[in-house]
Amino acid sequence: MQISETFQVLWSLKVVPSALVCAWRLLLDRLPTRSNLARRGVQLESVQCPLCQEHVETAKHLFNTCSVARQVWDMCDRWVGNVVVRHESTFVNFQSYCLLSQRKGVNRVWKGMWVGYCFRDMES
Repeated sequence: MQISETFQVLWSLKVVPSALVCAWRLLLDRLPTRSNLARRGVQLESVQCPLCQEHVETAKHLFNTCSVARQVWDMCDRWVGNVVVRHESTFVNFQSYCLLSQRKGVNRVWKGMWVGYCFRDMES
């Protein structure tokens, strides 16, 4: 799937707009993670991940490789009965998050669930 196709799919999802914007920013690595803030000169006590305290907090780490994030993804997948192999790239993770189905509508629902998993508390 091409990058432009990925974003077309993302923007076509019937998901809360604020969550879509955050997912878009996540895919572009434009979230205010500790590493991004430090790179922009923001003074921080630490750039370590607040969840695991083991690695620098980047979008890739926070949403894909963090041991705590992986546990959350695993719980979500078990909840819906989804079996996926998690990729360390957020972009590839989003692109591959689909049911083993050729039906676009079904796969669009799964991609919407991916956005929901990442940003479930956006409207609260």
